Amino acid sequence: MLTLVGRDNPGCDTGIYRTTRIPSRHPSDLALVLNRREYHEIMARPVLPYAAIYGRERPASIPRADLAAPASPDLPPGTPFGVLGASSILLRETRSLKGHPFSGSPGQYLHAGLQGTDTVDYADDELCGVRILITQPNRAKESARYKTTVGERVVILGEFPVRKADAGGRPVLDTTGVPDTSFKVRFPANTPYLMQGVDCLGRTLNTDMTWQSLRAGEVKTCNGCHVHGKPGLPFAGTAAARPGFRPAVLGEGTVPLLAGGRGASVQVEQKPGWGVQYEWGRDVFPILQRRCASCHAGASAAAGLVLDAPGTGDGSTYYRLVVDRSQRHVPADRKYSQPIRKPQLTKYVRMLTARGSLLYWKALNQRVDGRTDEQYGPSSPKGWEDVDFGPSHPTGITAEELAVLARWLETGTAAEAGALIDTTPPALTLAARAEGQAVTALLVGTADVGSGIEPGSLEVCVLGADGRCAQTLTARAEAAGVTTVALPRPLTDAGVEVRARVRDRAGNVTEVRRTVAWLLTTVRPATSAAARP
Repeated sequence: MLTLVGRDNPGCDTGIYRTTRIPSRHPSDLALVLNRREYHEIMARPVLPYAAIYGRERPASIPRADLAAPASPDLPPGTPFGVLGASSILLRETRSLKGHPFSGSPGQYLHAGLQGTDTVDYADDELCGVRILITQPNRAKESARYKTTVGERVVILGEFPVRKADAGGRPVLDTTGVPDTSFKVRFPANTPYLMQGVDCLGRTLNTDMTWQSLRAGEVKTCNGCHVHGKPGLPFAGTAAARPGFRPAVLGEGTVPLLAGGRGASVQVEQKPGWGVQYEWGRDVFPILQRRCASCHAGASAAAGLVLDAPGTGDGSTYYRLVVDRSQRHVPADRKYSQPIRKPQLTKYVRMLTARGSLLYWKALNQRVDGRTDEQYGPSSPKGWEDVDFGPSHPTGITAEELAVLARWLETGTAAEAGALIDTTPPALTLAARAEGQAVTALLVGTADVGSGIEPGSLEVCVLGADGRCAQTLTARAEAAGVTTVALPRPLTDAGVEVRARVRDRAGNVTEVRRTVAWLLTTVRPATSAAARP
């Protein structure tokens, strides 16, 4: 809303306040704590003494996330990556409290935009893999230059299968007796990400809407998918936790995308790049022009749906498919019988799902949301959010074009020039090699999502007492890895700072400053691959 009225802040930035009386009865009861333009203060927490919560003055220790796990070949010193894992994608609580997220009480549609939910009806055996999405920061100069149904632009970092088979081709089972769907995946740290459970064609079955991120060197695992109401499956007992299990690797110059198959036999297509995005005018509208416009054009468009109108404004094909919630451009005899509300964006598109969108069904000539047209009538409690497929609709669309259409629907139906602008800063880490209390070399980790690292942009220097660069160190950044920077002489003063700065090909810059004292804490004893737990 603020973007639409010309403000340069994409969210509600009102500051942090404390109450001067309890109960507070009016905003005048609030005393300002902090409200500055350079911060987006949100979800403040009360600050209490540690002893008031835990009954002792301080914890015995607080291990750093990047040093908590034993050294591993997957995360060498200075790594710009983290590892995410889960014990199962079958053991999950991805439906809302009262059942299917898009059924029953109409108010449950809120889950689609806030926490995320199952997107269609599906069976466990359809869950095939995981998609990692990176969310791009919103900045003023891009905010008015793109359209998306999720409020942000997202990048597909990659998809990977999770089912496994033994030497005889039989499914590997976990300790609960169901197929083992545990996984580990490595990708750039300090980057906000979302997860989606997908079928073997990479089509979304459930989606997360709550950002997370990994610290460099961190290994984060969970005992299922959003399992809070029942016992989880310990990650330690799964196939992904065994010695020698190698994680899926994302963010290193190729983007894996699932391309069909079944069970543990899944085809994976490798696309070059640092992430994949889909935009209406570049990727989707040309498909509709080639495959659909011969019937869906002008005043005599089939079913009253015009699919050859360029642009994104009122009356355009994009508007009719994605924006027209009021159904102004839908013929009276074809209007959806219930008021349109999320997750249904229009008659043709459902939020973040191809398998739930009529547009995709018609392109595929098959309803694929796990329902039938006869299943729910208008009088059914679930009828308010059920769109019918209708008559058969053969098309000449290719499997590759279907995949583009599906992933565009599942990443927010992005449109216009700003949708493809990279605003994600590079991942940059600083670590060290040392002899005793002297730093002898620097380890600089670099990785980037979106456009990739500019190798020649790396700047490393030792700062003087005035904060300026007193000693410049020459090195080139790795596209996705660790650069060793030799020091002409060891650094022994614990208070001296080292600064590193790197730029990606879109011009985003990350800078890191670390003291010698901090760098010494990054030095870890070498651990052989054979000894890895």
